[in-house]
Amino acid sequence: MFKKYMSRLLFRLSVLSFAAFWLAASACCANYTVSGIVTKDGSRFQGVTITVSGGASATAVSDALGDYSFSLASGLSYTLTPSKSGYVFTPVSYSTDTLSGNWSGSDFTASAVSYLVSGTITSGGAPLSGIRVKVLGGPMPQPAPAVTDSNGRYSLSMLPGTYDIGPDSSYMMSPARRTVTVVSGDLSGNDFIATADGGRAVFVTGGPDGYARPRQGYNAVIKFTSPSQSGDVDVNIYTLRGGRLVRSLRVYVRARNPSELEWDCLNSSGEMAGSGIYVATVKGAGYDEKIKIGVLK
Repeated sequence: MFKKYMSRLLFRLSVLSFAAFWLAASACCANYTVSGIVTKDGSRFQGVTITVSGGASATAVSDALGDYSFSLASGLSYTLTPSKSGYVFTPVSYSTDTLSGNWSGSDFTASAVSYLVSGTITSGGAPLSGIRVKVLGGPMPQPAPAVTDSNGRYSLSMLPGTYDIGPDSSYMMSPARRTVTVVSGDLSGNDFIATADGGRAVFVTGGPDGYARPRQGYNAVIKFTSPSQSGDVDVNIYTLRGGRLVRSLRVYVRARNPSELEWDCLNSSGEMAGSGIYVATVKGAGYDEKIKIGVLK
């Protein structure tokens, strides 16, 4: 009787031990889902490789909805790192705690890497300021035009790709445009040399169509290509019809140094000049000319 009792007891204990072992083993070896989303500019981003390191090695690629996921063993911690050529990510990586359940929210934001394309614009060896340089062709999106500074320098922040760039100016440029291929670094030395349009000693630039458009940020810029002497130049601007004086301006120029004078399209009372054609007389420092200025408000 006693032996039969002990036999049953030992059997029950073995069953309980096995059950405890099975539960422990199941908890130890359970897999949980680690997941997240990749976005770019607020939209889901496909094709980003997520690499797992630490407790395991694995990779996954974000799908059309930007989602990715892994099935990883519990009891370990992991690091997730995104990568895609031409992009940087925020954050750089995610690290999980010791995994004891599903882990979500390991989200990444991608940003395209841009590089600087730069150069200088000169005329007669002197830098030209205020010249717009823009993208003339290439993949989208494209950067906003750049404007040369007092040293004649410009720079454009551009994504990888092949582009045509060129100055937006009434100067004759050599070369007229440049083709640049942005791969993985900044590109300098994309220079342009300017000569006066048609060889004129004095001429006016405005917007892309040649007209000054002050409300769009394009004032009338009177350019002096190569003064024969240093001194003051007086510019008097008149209406084409009636010859009424609109504005008087003065600028000091240096011999053989390109200079410019900007008219903000305001009259002598500080009011915006009306749309139309104006005549400007240019006198001083060897100049004695008349030029026309077109204004569109």
